[in-house]
Amino acid sequence: MSTQAPSRQEILDDAGESELSAVRTLVLRERGLGSLDEPLFAELSACEVLSLSNNLLSSLSPCSALRQLSVLNINFNRVSCLEPLAHCGQLRQLFATNNKVGSIAPLARCPLLATLSLFRNQLASLDSALEVLRRLPALVELDLASNPCALGPPYRHRLVRDLHLSTLDGDGLTELDRELASDFFPQPEAFPLRP
Repeated sequence: MSTQAPSRQEILDDAGESELSAVRTLVLRERGLGSLDEPLFAELSACEVLSLSNNLLSSLSPCSALRQLSVLNINFNRVSCLEPLAHCGQLRQLFATNNKVGSIAPLARCPLLATLSLFRNQLASLDSALEVLRRLPALVELDLASNPCALGPPYRHRLVRDLHLSTLDGDGLTELDRELASDFFPQPEAFPLRP
């Protein structure tokens, strides 16, 4: 297994294209990749689907050039920073389980994001996560299980109450889930009107 970035020819062979600008789908799974070639990725202007799962990547820097990117799979890597994805405004699905992500703030600039899987990362603050998640109107599938922020019963209830999800941590949500979430939090006391 190599830790070198894939060459132009390897990318073209994998994608079955003759020009990088024609590549729409690129699968570079299980290659032992430790880095990506920034100039080559800058030429992948039409890339919509990219799978980099099961590698050794710690930086997504080259992905900032992928303005058409719609689906990104970086499961099982060493990524800690999602900042390059702030430039990927077309992103609809992000699979980033088993990484070292500590903040999802850059994703606030991905308004089309509908599926977000961050199982087993290092997200510590539920408040910080919710601040970003509330700014993602298309979000319907979310997985934050096995993060420090997912500990304790308020976690599930807050996400169900505050977001319009259909699936949370792999479980489909029902109206009962929404009622339980609403009932979990104390209602403010109604003050009687004075005569």
